[in-house]
Amino acid sequence: MGAVKGREMREVQCPLCSSFKSKRLTAFEAHLGEAHATTVKDLWDSMNGGPGKCACGCGTETKWKSWWDGYSSVVNGHNGSIYAVCSPEAAEEISRKRSDALRGKSTWSKGLTKETDERVRLRGEATARGRKASFDSGELTAWNKGASAESDARVKSAAENLKKKYADGEVAPWARGLSKDCDVRVANMAARVSLTMRRENIRKRLDAMKRLPAEEIKSRIEDLGMLKVIGGLEEYINDAQKVIQVECSGCGEQFMGSLRSLQYGKCFKCSPGGSAAQERLAKWIEKLGVEVKRNDRSSLDNGLELDIHAIGSSFAVEYNGLYWHSHANRSTLYHSNKTAAAARSGISLMHVFEDEWREKSEIVKSMILSRLGMSPNKMGARKCSVRELTPQERKSFFEENHIDGDTAAARAWGLVYEESIVYAASIRKPFHKRESTMEVARCCPKKGCNVQGGLSRLMKTLVEECRKEGIKNLMTYVDTRLGGAGEGYEKAGFKAVSKTPPRFWWTDFTNRFNRFKYKADSKNGLTEAAVAEAAGVVKIWGCENIVYTMEI
Repeated sequence: MGAVKGREMREVQCPLCSSFKSKRLTAFEAHLGEAHATTVKDLWDSMNGGPGKCACGCGTETKWKSWWDGYSSVVNGHNGSIYAVCSPEAAEEISRKRSDALRGKSTWSKGLTKETDERVRLRGEATARGRKASFDSGELTAWNKGASAESDARVKSAAENLKKKYADGEVAPWARGLSKDCDVRVANMAARVSLTMRRENIRKRLDAMKRLPAEEIKSRIEDLGMLKVIGGLEEYINDAQKVIQVECSGCGEQFMGSLRSLQYGKCFKCSPGGSAAQERLAKWIEKLGVEVKRNDRSSLDNGLELDIHAIGSSFAVEYNGLYWHSHANRSTLYHSNKTAAAARSGISLMHVFEDEWREKSEIVKSMILSRLGMSPNKMGARKCSVRELTPQERKSFFEENHIDGDTAAARAWGLVYEESIVYAASIRKPFHKRESTMEVARCCPKKGCNVQGGLSRLMKTLVEECRKEGIKNLMTYVDTRLGGAGEGYEKAGFKAVSKTPPRFWWTDFTNRFNRFKYKADSKNGLTEAAVAEAAGVVKIWGCENIVYTMEI
Protein backbone atom coordinates (compact mmCIF):
# COMPACT_ATOMS: atom_id res chain seq x y z
CA MET A 1 0.00 0.00 0.00
CA GLY A 2 1.41 3.39 -0.96
CA ALA A 3 1.56 6.48 1.21
CA VAL A 4 -1.78 8.16 1.91
CA LYS A 5 -1.83 11.93 1.50
CA GLY A 6 -2.07 13.69 4.84
CA ARG A 7 -1.11 10.62 6.86
CA GLU A 8 2.25 10.42 8.60
CA MET A 9 4.31 7.36 7.66
CA ARG A 10 4.47 5.01 10.64
CA GLU A 11 7.16 2.44 11.28
CA VAL A 12 6.07 -1.15 11.72
CA GLN A 13 8.14 -3.66 13.68
CA CYS A 14 7.59 -7.38 13.16
CA PRO A 15 5.77 -8.78 16.23
CA LEU A 16 7.24 -12.23 15.57
CA CYS A 17 10.90 -11.24 15.63
CA SER A 18 13.03 -8.21 16.46
CA SER A 19 15.04 -8.20 13.25
CA PHE A 20 12.66 -6.25 10.99
CA LYS A 21 11.49 -2.63 10.94
CA SER A 22 10.11 -0.64 8.03
CA LYS A 23 7.73 2.14 7.09
CA ARG A 24 6.62 0.22 4.02
CA LEU A 25 3.80 -2.27 4.49
CA THR A 26 4.79 -4.01 1.23
CA ALA A 27 8.22 -4.73 2.72
CA PHE A 28 6.55 -5.96 5.92
CA GLU A 29 4.31 -8.30 3.87
CA ALA A 30 7.35 -9.69 2.03
CA HIS A 31 9.22 -10.22 5.33
CA LEU A 32 6.32 -12.15 6.88
CA GLY A 33 6.04 -14.41 3.85
CA GLU A 34 9.76 -15.18 3.62
CA ALA A 35 10.67 -15.35 7.30
CA HIS A 36 7.45 -16.60 8.90
CA ALA A 37 5.37 -18.12 6.06
CA THR A 38 2.34 -16.00 6.91
CA THR A 39 0.57 -12.87 5.66
CA VAL A 40 -0.20 -9.49 7.20
CA LYS A 41 -3.90 -10.37 7.30
CA ASP A 42 -3.35 -13.80 8.93
CA LEU A 43 -0.98 -12.30 11.50
CA TRP A 44 -3.48 -9.51 12.30
CA ASP A 45 -6.21 -12.14 12.74
CA SER A 46 -4.10 -14.23 15.13
CA MET A 47 -3.23 -11.18 17.25
CA ASN A 48 -6.74 -9.73 17.33
CA GLY A 49 -8.92 -12.78 17.72
CA GLY A 50 -9.81 -13.36 14.09
CA PRO A 51 -11.29 -11.32 11.23
CA GLY A 52 -13.43 -8.26 11.85
CA LYS A 53 -17.17 -8.87 12.11
CA CYS A 54 -19.92 -6.57 10.85
CA ALA A 55 -21.05 -4.13 13.55
CA CYS A 56 -24.70 -4.66 12.60
CA GLY A 57 -24.56 -8.02 14.36
CA CYS A 58 -24.97 -10.28 11.30
CA GLY A 59 -21.65 -12.02 12.00
CA THR A 60 -20.32 -11.54 8.45
CA GLU A 61 -16.58 -10.94 7.98
CA THR A 62 -15.94 -7.36 6.82
CA LYS A 63 -13.51 -6.08 4.19
CA TRP A 64 -9.79 -6.17 5.01
CA LYS A 65 -8.17 -2.73 4.80
CA SER A 66 -4.56 -2.76 6.06
CA TRP A 67 -2.24 -3.61 8.94
CA TRP A 68 -2.90 -0.22 10.55
CA ASP A 69 -6.65 -0.07 9.92
CA GLY A 70 -7.61 -3.73 10.24
CA TYR A 71 -11.11 -4.40 8.89
CA SER A 72 -14.04 -2.18 7.92
CA SER A 73 -16.61 -1.74 10.67
CA VAL A 74 -19.58 -2.91 8.58
CA VAL A 75 -20.27 -4.88 5.42
CA ASN A 76 -21.26 -2.67 2.50
CA GLY A 77 -25.01 -2.10 2.74
CA HIS A 78 -25.34 -3.12 6.41
CA ASN A 79 -25.11 0.39 7.83
CA GLY A 80 -28.72 1.27 7.06
CA SER A 81 -29.62 1.35 10.74
CA ILE A 82 -27.32 3.79 12.50
CA TYR A 83 -28.59 2.44 15.81
CA ALA A 84 -27.21 -1.01 14.91
CA VAL A 85 -23.68 0.18 14.11
CA CYS A 86 -23.20 3.27 16.30
CA SER A 87 -23.36 4.02 19.98
CA PRO A 88 -26.74 5.44 21.13
CA GLU A 89 -25.22 8.91 21.57
CA ALA A 90 -23.55 8.91 18.14
CA ALA A 91 -26.70 7.56 16.47
CA GLU A 92 -28.85 10.30 18.03
CA GLU A 93 -26.40 12.98 16.85
CA ILE A 94 -26.39 11.59 13.26
CA SER A 95 -30.20 11.45 13.30
CA ARG A 96 -30.45 15.07 14.46
CA LYS A 97 -28.08 16.32 11.74
CA ARG A 98 -29.98 14.41 9.05
CA SER A 99 -33.29 15.81 10.29
CA ASP A 100 -31.99 19.40 10.31
CA ALA A 101 -30.59 19.03 6.80
CA LEU A 102 -33.86 17.72 5.37
CA ARG A 103 -36.35 19.91 7.28
CA GLY A 104 -38.56 21.88 4.89
CA LYS A 105 -37.22 20.12 1.81
CA SER A 106 -38.69 17.42 -0.37
CA THR A 107 -36.92 14.93 -2.59
CA TRP A 108 -36.89 15.48 -6.36
CA SER A 109 -38.74 12.21 -6.91
CA LYS A 110 -41.52 12.70 -4.39
CA GLY A 111 -44.81 11.52 -5.88
CA LEU A 112 -43.12 10.08 -8.97
CA THR A 113 -43.00 6.42 -9.97
CA LYS A 114 -41.23 4.41 -12.66
CA GLU A 115 -44.50 4.35 -14.58
CA THR A 116 -44.83 8.17 -14.62
CA ASP A 117 -41.19 9.34 -14.77
CA GLU A 118 -38.38 8.07 -17.01
CA ARG A 119 -35.66 9.17 -14.55
CA VAL A 120 -37.19 7.11 -11.74
CA ARG A 121 -37.49 4.10 -14.04
CA LEU A 122 -33.85 4.29 -15.19
CA ARG A 123 -32.58 4.84 -11.67
CA GLY A 124 -34.61 1.89 -10.38
CA GLU A 125 -33.27 -0.42 -13.09
CA ALA A 126 -29.66 0.68 -12.45
CA THR A 127 -30.06 0.15 -8.72
CA ALA A 128 -31.55 -3.31 -9.30
CA ARG A 129 -28.63 -4.33 -11.57
CA GLY A 130 -26.03 -3.04 -9.12
CA ARG A 131 -27.56 -4.72 -6.09
CA LYS A 132 -28.02 -8.01 -7.95
CA ALA A 133 -24.35 -7.97 -8.98
CA SER A 134 -23.29 -7.18 -5.41
CA PHE A 135 -25.37 -10.03 -3.99
CA ASP A 136 -24.17 -12.45 -6.69
CA SER A 137 -20.51 -11.64 -5.97
CA GLY A 138 -20.95 -11.87 -2.20
CA GLU A 139 -20.09 -8.20 -1.64
CA LEU A 140 -23.58 -7.76 -0.22
CA THR A 141 -25.43 -10.31 1.91
CA ALA A 142 -28.81 -10.14 3.56
CA TRP A 143 -28.45 -8.94 7.15
CA ASN A 144 -30.66 -11.80 8.38
CA LYS A 145 -28.98 -14.57 6.34
CA GLY A 146 -28.55 -17.63 8.55
CA ALA A 147 -30.47 -16.01 11.44
CA SER A 148 -33.81 -17.16 12.82
CA ALA A 149 -36.40 -16.00 15.34
CA GLU A 150 -34.78 -18.35 17.86
CA SER A 151 -31.24 -16.99 17.40
CA ASP A 152 -31.76 -13.29 16.63
CA ALA A 153 -34.07 -10.85 18.45
CA ARG A 154 -34.34 -8.62 15.36
CA VAL A 155 -35.66 -11.48 13.22
CA LYS A 156 -38.13 -12.41 15.94
CA SER A 157 -39.40 -8.83 16.22
CA ALA A 158 -39.75 -8.47 12.43
CA ALA A 159 -41.65 -11.80 12.20
CA GLU A 160 -44.06 -10.77 14.95
CA ASN A 161 -44.69 -7.36 13.36
CA LEU A 162 -45.33 -8.90 9.94
CA LYS A 163 -47.67 -11.51 11.40
CA LYS A 164 -49.69 -8.75 13.11
CA LYS A 165 -49.92 -6.77 9.87
CA TYR A 166 -51.26 -9.81 8.03
CA ALA A 167 -53.77 -10.48 10.82
CA ASP A 168 -54.98 -6.86 10.79
CA GLY A 169 -55.30 -6.83 7.01
CA GLU A 170 -52.71 -4.07 6.72
CA VAL A 171 -50.60 -6.36 4.50
CA ALA A 172 -51.94 -8.91 2.01
CA PRO A 173 -50.07 -11.62 0.05
CA TRP A 174 -49.04 -10.21 -3.34
CA ALA A 175 -50.42 -13.27 -5.16
CA ARG A 176 -53.86 -13.31 -3.48
CA GLY A 177 -56.53 -13.95 -6.08
CA LEU A 178 -53.97 -14.57 -8.85
CA SER A 179 -53.22 -17.80 -10.70
CA LYS A 180 -50.65 -19.02 -13.22
CA ASP A 181 -53.29 -18.62 -15.91
CA CYS A 182 -53.72 -14.90 -15.39
CA ASP A 183 -50.37 -13.73 -13.94
CA VAL A 184 -46.94 -14.46 -15.46
CA ARG A 185 -45.18 -14.07 -12.08
CA VAL A 186 -47.30 -16.82 -10.54
CA ALA A 187 -46.73 -19.01 -13.62
CA ASN A 188 -42.93 -18.56 -13.37
CA MET A 189 -42.97 -19.32 -9.66
CA ALA A 190 -45.02 -22.48 -10.23
CA ALA A 191 -42.55 -23.62 -12.93
CA ARG A 192 -39.57 -23.13 -10.58
CA VAL A 193 -41.28 -25.08 -7.78
CA SER A 194 -42.09 -27.91 -10.19
CA LEU A 195 -38.47 -28.07 -11.42
CA THR A 196 -37.13 -28.11 -7.87
CA MET A 197 -39.44 -30.96 -6.92
CA ARG A 198 -38.32 -32.98 -9.95
CA ARG A 199 -34.65 -32.38 -9.10
CA GLU A 200 -35.20 -33.48 -5.49
CA ASN A 201 -36.90 -36.67 -6.65
CA ILE A 202 -34.03 -37.40 -9.05
CA ARG A 203 -31.50 -36.82 -6.25
CA LYS A 204 -33.35 -39.18 -3.94
CA ARG A 205 -33.38 -41.89 -6.60
CA LEU A 206 -29.65 -41.47 -7.27
CA ASP A 207 -28.86 -41.64 -3.55
CA ALA A 208 -30.94 -44.80 -3.27
CA MET A 209 -29.00 -46.34 -6.18
CA LYS A 210 -25.64 -45.56 -4.50
CA ARG A 211 -26.74 -46.69 -1.04
CA LEU A 212 -25.22 -50.01 0.03
CA PRO A 213 -27.43 -52.68 1.59
CA ALA A 214 -27.36 -52.73 5.40
CA GLU A 215 -25.81 -56.21 5.44
CA GLU A 216 -22.97 -55.07 3.20
CA ILE A 217 -22.21 -52.12 5.50
CA LYS A 218 -22.25 -54.37 8.58
CA SER A 219 -20.04 -56.93 6.87
CA ARG A 220 -17.38 -54.35 5.93
CA ILE A 221 -17.21 -53.02 9.49
CA GLU A 222 -17.58 -56.24 11.49
CA ASP A 223 -15.44 -58.63 9.41
CA LEU A 224 -12.28 -57.98 11.45
CA GLY A 225 -14.11 -58.85 14.67
CA MET A 226 -13.29 -55.71 16.68
CA LEU A 227 -16.33 -53.52 16.00
CA LYS A 228 -20.05 -54.23 16.15
CA VAL A 229 -22.63 -52.00 14.42
CA ILE A 230 -25.32 -50.90 16.91
CA GLY A 231 -27.12 -48.14 15.02
CA GLY A 232 -27.27 -45.54 12.24
CA LEU A 233 -27.74 -47.87 9.27
CA GLU A 234 -31.07 -46.28 8.43
CA GLU A 235 -29.36 -42.86 8.19
CA TYR A 236 -26.64 -44.08 5.81
CA ILE A 237 -26.43 -42.31 2.43
CA ASN A 238 -22.74 -42.52 1.47
CA ASP A 239 -19.45 -43.72 2.96
CA ALA A 240 -18.33 -40.23 4.06
CA GLN A 241 -21.23 -39.48 6.44
CA LYS A 242 -20.47 -40.06 10.12
CA VAL A 243 -23.80 -41.61 11.04
CA ILE A 244 -22.94 -45.22 11.90
CA GLN A 245 -22.71 -46.05 15.61
CA VAL A 246 -20.46 -48.92 16.68
CA GLU A 247 -19.28 -50.63 19.85
CA CYS A 248 -15.81 -52.04 20.42
CA SER A 249 -15.92 -55.74 21.40
CA GLY A 250 -12.68 -55.27 23.34
CA CYS A 251 -13.22 -52.22 25.58
CA GLY A 252 -16.97 -51.59 25.13
CA GLU A 253 -16.36 -48.04 23.88
CA GLN A 254 -19.21 -46.67 21.74
CA PHE A 255 -18.58 -44.05 19.07
CA MET A 256 -19.86 -42.68 15.76
CA GLY A 257 -18.04 -42.78 12.43
CA SER A 258 -18.31 -43.10 8.66
CA LEU A 259 -18.08 -46.33 6.70
CA ARG A 260 -14.91 -44.94 5.14
CA SER A 261 -13.13 -44.86 8.52
CA LEU A 262 -14.89 -47.73 10.32
CA GLN A 263 -14.29 -50.34 7.62
CA TYR A 264 -10.70 -50.68 8.89
CA GLY A 265 -12.24 -52.28 12.00
CA LYS A 266 -10.21 -50.06 14.32
CA CYS A 267 -11.18 -48.80 17.77
CA PHE A 268 -9.26 -45.59 18.44
CA LYS A 269 -9.13 -46.38 22.15
CA CYS A 270 -7.82 -49.96 21.84
CA SER A 271 -5.63 -49.38 18.78
CA PRO A 272 -4.50 -45.75 18.95
CA GLY A 273 -3.04 -44.30 15.80
CA GLY A 274 -2.85 -47.59 13.95
CA SER A 275 -0.33 -49.28 16.31
CA ALA A 276 -0.33 -52.42 14.15
CA ALA A 277 1.14 -50.39 11.30
CA GLN A 278 3.65 -48.87 13.72
CA GLU A 279 4.77 -52.37 14.69
CA ARG A 280 5.20 -53.32 11.02
CA LEU A 281 7.43 -50.28 10.55
CA ALA A 282 9.52 -51.24 13.61
CA LYS A 283 9.93 -54.83 12.39
CA TRP A 284 11.01 -53.62 8.94
CA ILE A 285 13.81 -51.56 10.55
CA GLU A 286 14.86 -54.58 12.63
CA LYS A 287 15.16 -56.67 9.45
CA LEU A 288 17.86 -54.22 8.36
CA GLY A 289 19.95 -55.49 11.27
CA VAL A 290 19.27 -52.40 13.41
CA GLU A 291 18.43 -52.82 17.10
CA VAL A 292 15.14 -51.10 17.91
CA LYS A 293 13.75 -49.89 21.23
CA ARG A 294 10.00 -49.41 21.20
CA ASN A 295 8.11 -46.77 23.21
CA ASP A 296 11.36 -45.39 24.65
CA ARG A 297 10.74 -42.93 27.51
CA SER A 298 14.32 -42.82 28.78
CA SER A 299 16.05 -40.84 26.05
CA LEU A 300 14.33 -37.42 26.02
CA ASP A 301 14.82 -34.81 28.74
CA ASN A 302 11.12 -33.98 28.90
CA GLY A 303 9.98 -37.58 29.38
CA LEU A 304 8.15 -37.81 26.04
CA GLU A 305 8.08 -41.16 24.27
CA LEU A 306 10.01 -42.16 21.15
CA ASP A 307 7.89 -44.68 19.24
CA ILE A 308 10.79 -46.38 17.44
CA HIS A 309 14.36 -45.65 18.57
CA ALA A 310 17.16 -47.14 16.45
CA ILE A 311 19.75 -47.83 19.14
CA GLY A 312 23.30 -46.80 18.33
CA SER A 313 22.38 -44.66 15.33
CA SER A 314 21.02 -41.46 16.94
CA PHE A 315 17.89 -41.87 14.83
CA ALA A 316 14.24 -42.37 15.81
CA VAL A 317 10.86 -42.54 14.12
CA GLU A 318 7.61 -41.10 15.46
CA TYR A 319 4.57 -42.85 13.94
CA ASN A 320 1.73 -40.31 13.86
CA GLY A 321 -1.71 -41.93 13.65
CA LEU A 322 -4.14 -39.43 12.15
CA TYR A 323 -6.67 -39.65 14.98
CA TRP A 324 -4.52 -39.56 18.10
CA HIS A 325 -2.05 -37.08 16.62
CA SER A 326 -4.68 -34.68 15.28
CA HIS A 327 -5.54 -31.40 17.00
CA ALA A 328 -8.39 -33.23 18.73
CA ASN A 329 -5.74 -34.95 20.88
CA ARG A 330 -2.44 -33.11 20.39
CA SER A 331 -1.49 -29.44 20.80
CA THR A 332 -0.14 -27.21 18.05
CA LEU A 333 3.46 -27.55 19.30
CA TYR A 334 3.42 -31.21 20.36
CA HIS A 335 5.40 -32.53 17.39
CA SER A 336 7.75 -29.52 17.30
CA ASN A 337 8.49 -29.87 21.02
CA LYS A 338 9.28 -33.57 20.64
CA THR A 339 11.57 -32.86 17.68
CA ALA A 340 13.40 -30.19 19.70
CA ALA A 341 13.74 -32.52 22.71
CA ALA A 342 15.19 -35.23 20.47
CA ALA A 343 17.70 -32.75 18.98
CA ARG A 344 18.84 -31.76 22.49
CA SER A 345 19.57 -35.45 23.10
CA GLY A 346 21.48 -35.76 19.83
CA ILE A 347 18.69 -37.73 18.12
CA SER A 348 17.38 -37.05 14.63
CA LEU A 349 13.61 -37.63 14.85
CA MET A 350 11.60 -38.37 11.71
CA HIS A 351 7.78 -38.08 11.91
CA VAL A 352 5.84 -40.46 9.63
CA PHE A 353 2.11 -39.91 9.24
CA GLU A 354 -0.24 -42.88 9.06
CA ASP A 355 -1.29 -42.15 5.46
CA GLU A 356 2.35 -41.77 4.33
CA TRP A 357 3.27 -45.24 5.60
CA ARG A 358 0.08 -46.62 4.02
CA GLU A 359 0.41 -44.96 0.61
CA LYS A 360 4.08 -43.94 0.21
CA SER A 361 5.90 -46.64 2.15
CA GLU A 362 8.67 -47.04 -0.47
CA ILE A 363 9.56 -43.34 -0.21
CA VAL A 364 9.45 -43.55 3.61
CA LYS A 365 11.73 -46.62 3.57
CA SER A 366 14.19 -44.87 1.25
CA MET A 367 14.34 -41.84 3.58
CA ILE A 368 14.95 -44.08 6.62
CA LEU A 369 17.69 -46.00 4.79
CA SER A 370 19.34 -42.68 3.97
CA ARG A 371 19.17 -41.52 7.62
CA LEU A 372 20.74 -44.83 8.70
CA GLY A 373 23.47 -44.58 6.06
CA MET A 374 22.23 -47.74 4.38
CA SER A 375 21.09 -46.56 0.92
CA PRO A 376 21.67 -49.49 -1.47
CA ASN A 377 22.87 -47.36 -4.42
CA LYS A 378 25.71 -44.90 -3.89
CA MET A 379 27.49 -42.73 -6.43
CA GLY A 380 29.41 -39.44 -6.55
CA ALA A 381 27.90 -36.31 -8.09
CA ARG A 382 31.06 -35.86 -10.20
CA LYS A 383 30.15 -39.00 -12.12
CA CYS A 384 26.77 -37.50 -13.03
CA SER A 385 25.84 -35.15 -15.84
CA VAL A 386 23.45 -32.22 -15.33
CA ARG A 387 20.56 -31.37 -17.63
CA GLU A 388 17.33 -29.41 -17.48
CA LEU A 389 14.21 -31.55 -17.06
CA THR A 390 11.01 -31.28 -19.03
CA PRO A 391 7.82 -30.55 -17.03
CA GLN A 392 6.73 -34.16 -17.57
CA GLU A 393 10.08 -35.51 -16.28
CA ARG A 394 9.96 -33.19 -13.27
CA LYS A 395 6.43 -34.20 -12.33
CA SER A 396 7.10 -37.91 -12.74
CA PHE A 397 10.32 -37.78 -10.70
CA PHE A 398 8.92 -35.91 -7.71
CA GLU A 399 5.64 -37.83 -7.62
CA GLU A 400 7.66 -41.05 -7.41
CA ASN A 401 10.41 -39.86 -5.04
CA HIS A 402 9.39 -36.83 -2.94
CA ILE A 403 7.29 -37.36 0.22
CA ASP A 404 5.12 -34.32 -0.68
CA GLY A 405 4.89 -35.17 -4.37
CA ASP A 406 5.37 -32.64 -7.16
CA THR A 407 4.45 -28.96 -7.13
CA ALA A 408 4.21 -26.34 -9.86
CA ALA A 409 7.62 -24.94 -10.79
CA ALA A 410 9.20 -22.64 -13.36
CA ARG A 411 12.21 -24.87 -14.17
CA ALA A 412 13.91 -28.03 -12.91
CA TRP A 413 17.27 -29.75 -13.29
CA GLY A 414 18.47 -33.29 -12.64
CA LEU A 415 21.66 -35.26 -12.13
CA VAL A 416 21.84 -38.14 -14.58
CA TYR A 417 23.82 -41.32 -13.87
CA GLU A 418 23.89 -44.13 -16.42
CA GLU A 419 20.87 -42.59 -18.25
CA SER A 420 18.78 -42.43 -15.06
CA ILE A 421 17.79 -39.29 -13.14
CA VAL A 422 19.19 -39.83 -9.63
CA TYR A 423 18.72 -36.35 -8.09
CA ALA A 424 16.53 -33.38 -9.03
CA ALA A 425 15.65 -29.85 -7.92
CA SER A 426 13.01 -27.37 -9.10
CA ILE A 427 12.56 -23.62 -8.61
CA ARG A 428 9.54 -21.31 -8.58
CA LYS A 429 8.58 -17.77 -7.66
CA PRO A 430 7.94 -17.66 -3.88
CA PHE A 431 4.32 -17.77 -2.72
CA HIS A 432 4.76 -14.23 -1.37
CA LYS A 433 6.41 -12.84 -4.49
CA ARG A 434 9.60 -10.96 -3.75
CA GLU A 435 11.67 -9.04 -6.26
CA SER A 436 14.67 -10.92 -7.70
CA THR A 437 14.10 -14.06 -5.58
CA MET A 438 13.46 -17.67 -6.53
CA GLU A 439 12.50 -20.54 -4.20
CA VAL A 440 13.86 -24.08 -4.33
CA ALA A 441 10.44 -25.76 -4.46
CA ARG A 442 11.42 -29.45 -4.49
CA CYS A 443 14.77 -31.20 -4.08
CA CYS A 444 15.42 -34.90 -3.42
CA PRO A 445 17.34 -37.98 -4.62
CA LYS A 446 15.85 -40.99 -6.36
CA LYS A 447 14.51 -43.69 -4.03
CA GLY A 448 17.34 -45.88 -2.76
CA CYS A 449 20.09 -43.54 -4.00
CA ASN A 450 22.76 -41.66 -2.07
CA VAL A 451 24.38 -39.15 -4.42
CA GLN A 452 27.39 -37.78 -2.54
CA GLY A 453 27.69 -34.04 -3.22
CA GLY A 454 24.48 -34.11 -5.25
CA LEU A 455 22.75 -31.21 -3.48
CA SER A 456 25.79 -28.92 -3.77
CA ARG A 457 26.21 -29.64 -7.47
CA LEU A 458 22.54 -29.00 -8.22
CA MET A 459 22.56 -25.76 -6.22
CA LYS A 460 25.61 -24.61 -8.20
CA THR A 461 23.64 -25.16 -11.40
CA LEU A 462 20.60 -23.31 -10.00
CA VAL A 463 22.79 -20.35 -9.02
CA GLU A 464 24.34 -20.14 -12.50
CA GLU A 465 20.95 -20.30 -14.23
CA CYS A 466 19.36 -17.74 -11.89
CA ARG A 467 22.22 -15.28 -12.42
CA LYS A 468 21.56 -15.41 -16.17
CA GLU A 469 18.01 -14.22 -15.49
CA GLY A 470 19.04 -11.46 -13.08
CA ILE A 471 17.90 -13.31 -9.95
CA LYS A 472 19.81 -12.15 -6.89
CA ASN A 473 18.55 -14.46 -4.14
CA LEU A 474 17.65 -18.10 -3.60
CA MET A 475 15.58 -19.32 -0.66
CA THR A 476 14.01 -22.55 0.52
CA TYR A 477 12.20 -24.19 3.43
CA VAL A 478 13.54 -27.24 5.28
CA ASP A 479 10.85 -29.28 7.06
CA THR A 480 12.22 -30.34 10.46
CA ARG A 481 9.50 -33.03 10.65
CA LEU A 482 11.58 -35.26 8.41
CA GLY A 483 14.60 -35.43 10.72
CA GLY A 484 16.93 -33.02 8.95
CA ALA A 485 18.13 -29.57 9.93
CA GLY A 486 19.40 -28.36 6.55
CA GLU A 487 23.06 -29.30 6.90
CA GLY A 488 23.25 -30.05 3.16
CA TYR A 489 21.96 -26.58 2.27
CA GLU A 490 24.53 -24.97 4.59
CA LYS A 491 27.33 -26.88 2.81
CA ALA A 492 25.91 -25.60 -0.48
CA GLY A 493 26.19 -21.97 0.70
CA PHE A 494 22.77 -21.26 2.24
CA LYS A 495 22.29 -19.58 5.62
CA ALA A 496 19.47 -20.23 8.10
CA VAL A 497 17.64 -16.94 8.75
CA SER A 498 14.45 -17.84 10.63
CA LYS A 499 11.84 -20.47 11.47
CA THR A 500 8.18 -20.60 10.52
CA PRO A 501 5.34 -21.68 12.82
CA PRO A 502 4.48 -25.40 12.58
CA ARG A 503 2.76 -26.28 9.31
CA PHE A 504 -0.58 -28.07 9.35
CA TRP A 505 -2.92 -30.18 7.26
CA TRP A 506 -6.59 -31.14 7.61
CA THR A 507 -7.57 -34.72 8.39
CA ASP A 508 -10.73 -36.81 8.53
CA PHE A 509 -8.70 -39.38 10.55
CA THR A 510 -8.18 -41.46 7.39
CA ASN A 511 -6.38 -39.03 5.04
CA ARG A 512 -4.66 -35.64 5.18
CA PHE A 513 -5.62 -32.68 2.99
CA ASN A 514 -3.80 -29.49 2.02
CA ARG A 515 -4.33 -26.59 4.44
CA PHE A 516 -5.87 -24.49 1.66
CA LYS A 517 -8.64 -27.04 0.98
CA TYR A 518 -10.85 -25.80 3.83
CA LYS A 519 -10.72 -22.00 4.17
CA ALA A 520 -13.14 -19.43 5.54
CA ASP A 521 -16.06 -18.78 3.19
CA SER A 522 -16.73 -15.07 3.53
CA LYS A 523 -19.28 -15.20 0.71
CA ASN A 524 -21.54 -17.37 2.84
CA GLY A 525 -20.44 -15.89 6.17
CA LEU A 526 -18.66 -19.08 7.31
CA THR A 527 -15.49 -19.06 9.39
CA GLU A 528 -12.67 -21.54 8.79
CA ALA A 529 -13.82 -23.49 11.84
CA ALA A 530 -17.39 -23.67 10.52
CA VAL A 531 -16.23 -24.87 7.10
CA ALA A 532 -14.02 -27.53 8.71
CA GLU A 533 -16.78 -28.68 11.04
CA ALA A 534 -19.21 -29.06 8.13
CA ALA A 535 -16.62 -31.13 6.25
CA GLY A 536 -15.87 -33.29 9.30
CA VAL A 537 -12.14 -32.46 9.39
CA VAL A 538 -9.73 -31.17 12.05
CA LYS A 539 -6.18 -29.84 11.91
CA ILE A 540 -3.15 -32.05 12.33
CA TRP A 541 0.13 -30.28 13.04
CA GLY A 542 3.63 -30.93 11.79
CA CYS A 543 6.84 -29.15 12.76
CA GLU A 544 8.58 -25.87 12.05
CA ASN A 545 10.26 -25.09 8.73
CA ILE A 546 13.73 -23.56 8.72
CA VAL A 547 14.04 -20.71 6.20
CA TYR A 548 17.35 -20.75 4.29
CA THR A 549 18.55 -18.01 1.95
CA MET A 550 21.54 -17.41 -0.33
CA GLU A 551 22.69 -14.26 -2.09
CA ILE A 552 23.87 -15.03 -5.61
